[in-house]
Amino acid sequence: MRDGISTLTRLKDISNLKLYHEFLKWLWNFFTMDGNVVAFMFANFARRCQCFDCLFELVTTFEDMSLFGLDRTSAINNKYLAWLWDTYENNKIVALNVLQRIPIDIFSVSNPSIKFAFCTMTSNGLCIVLD
Repeated sequence: MRDGISTLTRLKDISNLKLYHEFLKWLWNFFTMDGNVVAFMFANFARRCQCFDCLFELVTTFEDMSLFGLDRTSAINNKYLAWLWDTYENNKIVALNVLQRIPIDIFSVSNPSIKFAFCTMTSNGLCIVLD
């Protein structure tokens, strides 16, 4: 996927590059159920697992989160904190890894409140701090 965007940028193919950016925004919205976090959290187990894995691949492949329509000034991105309430512990860990890459100050690794939120949401009572 990264090769496609770099090729279009190098060829200065503006129209297809714009379509590619729109596709990436659509893909993000598809995996987050069009931004409806509540519907996403009530999705079945398999869909949530697959969505978290795909979102992790997207954020590790593309470091520029503005490609997905996410920016530092958008307070609406705080709704993604609900991902930490997933009932499957592995999804919480993957969600935290995704959230740490979203360019919102509250999602930063050094923010103690997100670490506390993650620690209080684990069902076994253990605190897992990822530094």
